[in-house]
Amino acid sequence: MKTKTYVITGATSGIGKALVEVLSKENIVFAGYRSEQKGTELAKFSKNIYPFYVDYANIYFFFNIRQINYFDIIIDFADDELE
Repeated sequence: MKTKTYVITGATSGIGKALVEVLSKENIVFAGYRSEQKGTELAKFSKNIYPFYVDYANIYFFFNIRQINYFDIIIDFADDELE
């Protein structure tokens, strides 16, 4: 099976976290977080996980996500509640 590249926001809890854990076994996953501590914990799970900070209130966040040169699928689980 071909390795895919996923971008997942809301990756530190719930369905987003479960997807990151499963998909990172055989794929590259850029995992969005809002809590630095939770982002660090994600990175320890697999060498295929690349955490990045999510901030929809900051327009520069969208410029940062564009720096990911290529991805196959983007999944948005981020919500508007503060952690």
